[in-house]
Amino acid sequence: MQDWAQGVAKCLARSHAPYDASPEVLDIAGHKGLVSLGLAVVCCLSASAADLTQEAQPTNPAQPQQPAPVEVIAEISREMAKMARLDPAADIACDIKGSARYLSDEPLGRPQQLLFDKVLTGQGIFLEPGEPLTIKLEFPTRHRIQCIQLLYAGQWQDPGVPEVTIAAIGKGGTATEVGRLPAITQQPAHEPFVQQVNFRDDTGSTGQEWRRLSLAIPQLPTGLGLVEMRVIGYDAGLRRIAGTAHQIAQQPENISPGVLSQIAASLRARRLRGDKKASQTEAVERLSALISQLSGISVELSVPKALDSDQSVAASIDVHNDSQHILEQAVVKLRLPPGWRAAPARLVIEQLGGGESIFLPVTIYPAAGSERELSAYLYGAYNGEPLFVLAVTRMDGAEEKAP
Repeated sequence: MQDWAQGVAKCLARSHAPYDASPEVLDIAGHKGLVSLGLAVVCCLSASAADLTQEAQPTNPAQPQQPAPVEVIAEISREMAKMARLDPAADIACDIKGSARYLSDEPLGRPQQLLFDKVLTGQGIFLEPGEPLTIKLEFPTRHRIQCIQLLYAGQWQDPGVPEVTIAAIGKGGTATEVGRLPAITQQPAHEPFVQQVNFRDDTGSTGQEWRRLSLAIPQLPTGLGLVEMRVIGYDAGLRRIAGTAHQIAQQPENISPGVLSQIAASLRARRLRGDKKASQTEAVERLSALISQLSGISVELSVPKALDSDQSVAASIDVHNDSQHILEQAVVKLRLPPGWRAAPARLVIEQLGGGESIFLPVTIYPAAGSERELSAYLYGAYNGEPLFVLAVTRMDGAEEKAP
């Protein structure tokens, strides 16, 4: 079977433009491919600018006109750029170790909550005399950090705030020093007392993209507390994907189902948390709908009755090819809640000609007492390019979005 990487390679081989050699490694249901999302990706052509920048007038004047593909892609690129910005409260998992006292006006479910709540009074982390404090930060993906600030308040005592060492934690727990917050030896005029380090934002290097950081505070005066931490940065991989989408929107003649499939699959592979997860899901769904519109390939997961028990249900995967091109070597994967099973869980379509449809039976075995959400997606080769499409899930006759 031609794999995803070969499809991408064929797509990129058609370009003579330079491209960003920084790769994004995708793991799509265990099928790994190396996808370079850079300038070359925009040169995979399959649609005319006129078709992509203007929509035909709706046959029913009462129906609102749908946005043009370039408008959708531009909106998604802006949304991805927003998602790429680091939100410390949502994106950072923080672990604090050391002999410390926590002071807060409100009860804390986790002591580290006070570090990212933007509250500078009535709270703080205070150290026992001569005791060190270690703060470990973990990001959902590798992030490029631009600035770190530690804010202190309370009773100033000499010798003040000591130098703080910052280390990147690699595989196996190895620590490599990457920066230092300089000591504050003279009492500042105003509180809070700010300790700050800036990192060079070298976008041409991935060496400054970190998943885990550790800050070591050797000691603090007993009356001086750490009241807040500020971390400024961004998900560099997601920003690169957003940049590619922005570039595509500026060159509509270069939009194709293969290019959009690479963007959608790369975005879906990012690990995001909180509200960003919902934005990620919506963006992938919009890209998938656009891919189906341009390619004529659509996928449905049809479940004829409600999954309200642990009894097996006979469902089907319906794939439609409403284009003139052949869909080849496609794989449909089901994503099931924990404890569920499907037989088969992976379906292969060697070839589906233009104007053809295929209906693949699948039996779903729910698990009692678990979540009821399930979804499916397809990846394969279409018109010499890779293709990625989410399935529309129809549960008991009702249409649902597929995450």
